[in-house]
Amino acid sequence: MRGSRMLLLAGLVVLLVGGRLVWALGTSRPAARPAVPSAASASAAAQTPPAASASTATASAAPSATPTASAAPSASPPAALPLTGFQRRGGASWTTPAEETRYLDRLARLSSRVRVVVVGTTRRGRPIRLVVAGPARSAAQIRAGRSALVVCSQHGDEPAAREACLQRVRTLASGGGDDTVLLIPTANPDGVAAGTRANSSGVDVNRTHRTLGTAESRAIASVLAEYRPDVLNDLHEYRTEGARRVLTRGDSSYGGLVSAAIRRLSVELTHRWQERAIQAGGYATAPYSDAVLLAGLVENAAEKHVVAGLTETPRRGRLDRRQRVDAQRRSIDGTLQMLRERGSALAAATVRAGRR
Repeated sequence: MRGSRMLLLAGLVVLLVGGRLVWALGTSRPAARPAVPSAASASAAAQTPPAASASTATASAAPSATPTASAAPSASPPAALPLTGFQRRGGASWTTPAEETRYLDRLARLSSRVRVVVVGTTRRGRPIRLVVAGPARSAAQIRAGRSALVVCSQHGDEPAAREACLQRVRTLASGGGDDTVLLIPTANPDGVAAGTRANSSGVDVNRTHRTLGTAESRAIASVLAEYRPDVLNDLHEYRTEGARRVLTRGDSSYGGLVSAAIRRLSVELTHRWQERAIQAGGYATAPYSDAVLLAGLVENAAEKHVVAGLTETPRRGRLDRRQRVDAQRRSIDGTLQMLRERGSALAAATVRAGRR
């Protein structure tokens, strides 16, 4: 009798698998329950500031799709990626040069989509850094493909543009498509360190792009020659007291050396892409006009067959720091959306202009 019990128990073995009872005597194992993914850690990125209350300006052409910040490459970066000093302090103070160096170096270590290249050295010995964001490519491959160049802080006392550049590097480190984005967050390192508009020689960098009379303008020229971007966005700030409008320029007043196609697409860049992306955040825009800029970067780039535009936020106006940075980020996003959606037209224009 005892032996029969032993045999019966042996034949009715019960296995405990994943908290379920499964009978070994001919009973099939139930399908595994799909794993429930754990919630990803939220990014500590700075919140988008409230929209400015000013009315928006009317754009000149109706686009097929209105550019918005969400349309640009703005996927939330992994929590492991660092924040800028400005973001970590909630906008209380600007990212310092030392923080910028650590931030960019860490992004380059953590993301295969970010490379930092030194393209020049200032009179004070500070490096001028270019960030190459996107799939790993050689300079020749970048020239053959589609790319945009974003230049920030030609004037060292215009910090919102620099901060917008730095924050967009973080976004691009986690994704952003197949295009290459070139960024110079600090085009005038000596001026940023001193908090001055000019470089350490007292020269306005943005007035030397034809003569290449400064180390800073030569560094930017080397990037234009090496990578031949399709489109350029030059970010600045202006000093009018109490101003609230974001100024843009990419107009038909470019000089006679600029081809008609480059001129037309520069106008489109400004009105259809940059202005509308900025206006989508509730910021008013207005045209920027300054004859002195005939010697500036946007004019010089257009003469080199690059579609080019300029954005300026009011440094002493009614927008707070985070709003100024947000408006600049939106201008970058509008530029990158044009590259994605109008890349073929941009390439065709540069070919017709004889650049390639």
